Formats: sequence, structure tokens, C-alpha cells
Amino acid sequence: DETYAFIGPYVLSSSNPEVLYAGRCHIYKSTNGGWDWYAINNGERLNGYNPAICMDVAASSEDLVFTATAAYDDRPRLYRTTNGNTWEEVTGTLPDRYISDITIDPTDADRVYVTLMGFGTSHLFRSSDGGDTWADIGQGLPDIPLSAVIVDPHHPQVIYAGGDLGVYLSPDSGQTWYSFMEGMGVAMVNDLKVFAPDRLLRAATHGNGVFERPLFEPGGDLSAPRVIAGPGPADANPPRVRVFPPESSATHLHEFAAYGAAGYGVNVAVGDPDGDDRDEIITGAGPGAIYGPHVRGFDVDGTPLSGLNFLAYGTNKYGVNAAAGDIDGD
Repeated sequence: DETYAFIGPYVLSSSNPEVLYAGRCHIYKSTNGGWDWYAINNGERLNGYNPAICMDVAASSEDLVFTATAAYDDRPRLYRTTNGNTWEEVTGTLPDRYISDITIDPTDADRVYVTLMGFGTSHLFRSSDGGDTWADIGQGLPDIPLSAVIVDPHHPQVIYAGGDLGVYLSPDSGQTWYSFMEGMGVAMVNDLKVFAPDRLLRAATHGNGVFERPLFEPGGDLSAPRVIAGPGPADANPPRVRVFPPESSATHLHEFAAYGAAGYGVNVAVGDPDGDDRDEIITGAGPGAIYGPHVRGFDVDGTPLSGLNFLAYGTNKYGVNAAAGDIDGD
């Protein structure tokens, strides 16, 4: 009579380390450091046979816990307990998508963050009233599944989100987002954790290892200059664009294929074609490209710009050079 996720969630209360919670279709609790366990919710399943898939417990209270369930025979749902035993549903207006991670702000238990899988909706939401209502703060992030969200405990306005294309950072409570993948490249991030003593962010990826880097410090520069490179037409490899730090370095920060075929090279330029006050990468296919004089646009991490993708000159195979500028003086 028990169903469970492939990797079932369990959490340890930081306010009372003797208290742990673990999730199947029942939610279990230990009050003696894991030696003994019992089913809470008066022994009842949380949501039929739909098992728990993620969970978090508040830093301020061992009794405040959020958990989300899978969609075996129901839509994904989110639940909250404030007494460490009985649950209430707080899915509210969240989209009908798997909830992949939950984070309760360690400085304010009323602020709760959830990430969503799937496509076609926002993937990051926040509640400022303990789960009663939800607001979309994922605008500016790519339409990709997100698997992790974490808050800087010393600067709670700084939020990190991890997903299928890597790590993103908001320095202003979700109003704006920036790529935060220097040194890691594009990788599918499954989990994020803050190691507070050394001010480090750690990212666990799917099959690509574990990475760490210093946390962003408010007031730091998120728009540092980059060097953009594209291979010449004789390169036998696919036309991959590389992004390097401004100082002399053989280690690139990002790499992505602008076009699929090999051996034709790629021309690159930098500009702000979408007018968001952030520079993007503009590419032109090299001579001989089977896809013609194809112009495309990308964010610095290789995420395609949906509005910049066209053939500049019919279907010839002579390639195209790309440039950017404010030609109308606005």
C-alpha cells in the first residue's frame, strides 16, 4: 500500500536536528534523529497513491513543512503543515506542472519558492504569505524545466535557480535574471545548495559532476565584458561559439552550437537586438553552409532568442557576416 518516487524526499530540521521528515505516499517523521519513524497526517496518505517528490522544512520551525506530490492519477499538488502532522493543500493558482523543488526563505518563513518542470508556463513562483497565494517571478528565465531554487541566507533578495541549461541568478528578488554559469558551461542542474561558512554555491548536475563557486555579493558586476569567438570555415567541427572571460584565458565560460552542420564556420557579433539593455550574441552562418545565410541570436549562455532567426539572402551558400548597431539613432 505504499508508492514512492525514484528518489524520495527527506529533510532535516535546522532548528531541531532530531526532527526529520521523509516522503512516500505517506509522510513519515522522526523525532529522535532517525531511529524511529511514524506516519503523520493521522496515518493517512497525503494525496492517494501520488507520492511526495520534494520537500522543505522552515529554518525557524520544525513544524512548518511544504511538500509536493507527483501526478500518478491526479494533477501535481502542493501541501503545507504548520503543526508537523496534518496537511492542507496550497496549490492555488500554480500551473499544472510537476513541482520539482521547494525552498522556504531561511530569513522569512512566509516567503516560499517553488520550481516547475515542463514547458509553456513560467517555472518559478513565490509566495509572500506562507503559501496562501503565488506570484510568477520567472519572467526573464528561458522556457525550460527548472529543478532547483535556493536563497542566499545573508542576502535573501539574491535568488539562484537551476535547470536544464544551468544556473541563473537574480540579485533583486526575481525582477531580473542573469546567467551564472561561468566555469561550468551548459549543464543540467538537479540541485543547488549554499555552503554558508565559506559563502559558496554548489550545483549538482545530471551526469556532469558537481561544481562550486563563490556566491554573488550584492553590488557586484553581473555584466562584465566577454570575448566572443567563432571558428573559421575550415574548421571540421560544428560551428560552435565560445565565450571567454576578458582576461587572457584558454578556458571558455560557455560554448554552444550556433548551427548544426560541420565545417562551415560561424561569424559573430554582439549587440542588443531585443532592446532589453543586455548584450546578446548575433551569429551569421559561414560560407558553404547548407542552411544558407542564416542569422541567429543567442543569450550569452547559448539560449536562442526566439525573435532573431532568419535567412538574410534567400537560400544561397555564400554565408553572411553579422554586425549590430543603433542604425536608426533611437
